Amino acid sequence: MGQRIGNVGTLNLLKATPESIAEYEYIRNVGLVLYNQQTAPLLSKLSIGNIGQTVSLEGDVKITNGVLTIDSTYLRLIEEQTTLFVNGVVIVTPNVTETELKTTGCSLIVNGVIYTPTQLKNAVQTIVKSNSGLTLTYEGVELS
Repeated sequence: MGQRIGNVGTLNLLKATPESIAEYEYIRNVGLVLYNQQTAPLLSKLSIGNIGQTVSLEGDVKITNGVLTIDSTYLRLIEEQTTLFVNGVVIVTPNVTETELKTTGCSLIVNGVIYTPTQLKNAVQTIVKSNSGLTLTYEGVELS
């Protein structure tokens, strides 16, 4: 008899193998399942009850859970194409420029909320591949 687990916030199957999942008999209440093309067949081999959301991530994706603050320096430090998956909140600071957003190698997949200065909302959308939550704007000082 295998393990039974429940109330899993994020089930990351990106590097799973048939052997690594074999010990699980049942998984209950999973908020988010991350998988890719190679691990997609494993989803049908797992007995999972009550999944909130599934997200397919391909390639070299950097994963952040919680809050990601994107400022001007952060964008300038990204020299090559980088995809970030954020499970939580993205805050774009007021010091970011439209040019930085349009020329960065950064792209976002967000399961959560994006907060951006009003004047940057359209430019921010250019780096968002997908967002299962909201994009909200703010005026004035940075949110913290």
